[in-house]
Amino acid sequence: AAVAAQYPSVRCISQRNQGVSAARNTGFAASRGEFVIFHDADDRLEPRALEIGLSAHDDRPGCGFVYGFSQTIDPQGRKFEGQIHGRPIGGAHRMENAGYASLLAGNGMVPPAVAMFRRSVLEKVGAFNPALRLAEDHDLYLRVAREYPIFCHNSIVLEYRHHDNNTSRKNTAAMLKAMVKVLDDQHAWVHGEPQLERAAREGRKYWAMILGPALAGEMVGSAKRGRFRQAVLAASMLLKHYPRGLAEYTSAHIGRTPVNPKA
Repeated sequence: AAVAAQYPSVRCISQRNQGVSAARNTGFAASRGEFVIFHDADDRLEPRALEIGLSAHDDRPGCGFVYGFSQTIDPQGRKFEGQIHGRPIGGAHRMENAGYASLLAGNGMVPPAVAMFRRSVLEKVGAFNPALRLAEDHDLYLRVAREYPIFCHNSIVLEYRHHDNNTSRKNTAAMLKAMVKVLDDQHAWVHGEPQLERAAREGRKYWAMILGPALAGEMVGSAKRGRFRQAVLAASMLLKHYPRGLAEYTSAHIGRTPVNPKA
């Protein structure tokens, strides 16, 4: 707030902490523009991000949102070369078929600021679900993509800052549980549609592969720190979605016990 106050053109809105969904919805309600970007404080938009998004919307006026990719940076703003989020699963450099099925399969966007939404679409489908504290962005993407075409312009429009306080790193088990729930909530639209059912299965596997490797370490670390509820959740997610993780963790830590030189 103190920094924002230095800029007369910036309007700073404060409210009690109700989670990220409520904060974004408050910002959306106070905005007036035809197009909307939800930008997190620790990331940086590329200089041409707005231009690229507006041009894509002009070319495809029926889209609910258009989006691109994010480049990972460290806390000091240095780029992690080759770490581009949002490119399609399988190593391709372009997303050619963005849509509901693609999002179900795990081709998501990180974070929401890579997307530029059309205001009228958000007003129709609703913005972020305030009941969700995690995976609220993926839930919104899916709700929009169920009713509107979406388009990936394949440009890098954001620098995504990677640090120890990223939500997905602090509580991986809760993130995986939330992602699975968001996918399960698509049942009414997916059931009976073979392509969408297959995409949803692929999505569960994808998120398990992305988040699963950290679960065993989170389980052990949480138990050591007395955070037993988090440890139990990590164990549950490990057994349900990434059972091989315990063997991987054990194998990786065999022989790592420090030797006491005074023994």
